[in-house]
Amino acid sequence: MEWNISLSHPLILAMEPRRYVFRIPDTGLFFCANCYSPDIPFDDGLTYIFMHNAASHKEVWEPIIQHLFQLSSDPKLPSTCRVREAWSLEWQNHGESALLNTESLSERDCFGVHEIGDVVCCFLRLDLMLGHNIVAVGHSASVSAWILGGNRMEHLSLKAAILIEPGMDTLRGLPSEKDTRKWLHRLNSVVNRRDMWEDQASLERWLRRQFPWKTWDQRVFDLYVKHAYMDVERDGRSVIVPKCANRQEVGCYAIQDHSEALAHFTPFCAQVPVHLIFSERSEVVFWDNRKLICDTSQGRVLQPVRILPGVGHWVVQEKPELVAETIFDIVKPPAHTAKL
Repeated sequence: MEWNISLSHPLILAMEPRRYVFRIPDTGLFFCANCYSPDIPFDDGLTYIFMHNAASHKEVWEPIIQHLFQLSSDPKLPSTCRVREAWSLEWQNHGESALLNTESLSERDCFGVHEIGDVVCCFLRLDLMLGHNIVAVGHSASVSAWILGGNRMEHLSLKAAILIEPGMDTLRGLPSEKDTRKWLHRLNSVVNRRDMWEDQASLERWLRRQFPWKTWDQRVFDLYVKHAYMDVERDGRSVIVPKCANRQEVGCYAIQDHSEALAHFTPFCAQVPVHLIFSERSEVVFWDNRKLICDTSQGRVLQPVRILPGVGHWVVQEKPELVAETIFDIVKPPAHTAKL
């Protein structure tokens, strides 16, 4: 199997990631990835691979990665708990990746999580990852992508999988008609959501009045505006639109793929130490659905489940430091306390 890999000049950002572009042989679609390195990388340290949620982009993890690097820089830590590097992978129809796939995506009305699993298995099969101690981190729909992609691997070699607000099999787990209506309303709201603004100022004003964007950390909000939208010409005038079209986004919530992910979750847990993280506010992953995911009677072996206080489904965007500290708490030695 051949892989087409190209490296462009690094972005001039606070963390100065190295930017990569990969092409999936079976579909011909591209996906982009950022690679971040700490000041002192450790060859026997951990390599984090992050995947974003729907309607997001690969740069969303930057505040979390930066804080995680700080926490992991304590010289008292064993090198195996330090950081080698961190990768953030982007879905084929989101962010910079969507621009590279414009022609292919224009012929499609939707794009499912099963196809996002292509990113997982393709990336893990690269020679680039040989010898790395990999910690997988997924949020929301990308949790299903990790499981579906991992299921296609002959041997899934991960040190751990940290799964934040997993969206597996959401509809089957809805506890009431009220929550069912709430979920269907969300799907309809994605299809009918406003998708054009005259300039960046009007976009930011609109977002800051809407849930969930009005709850986000300012740094994450700024990254979102910068990387999730683009300028285009419409009817002879310049406007701003999302890089991931609404019709493309809604396919990421299709229940079939998330149900399949839940069906493969038990064998996934048998291969990888799985750490589930939920938010206190059950805005998307409802409580009955959480019980289904955490059901050990299905043979799932799970590490202690964590519930983060005072946050909702978009915890990655709301409280990046809290997410970084929780990830570090999972990978650090039990007796270690980080001092910054």
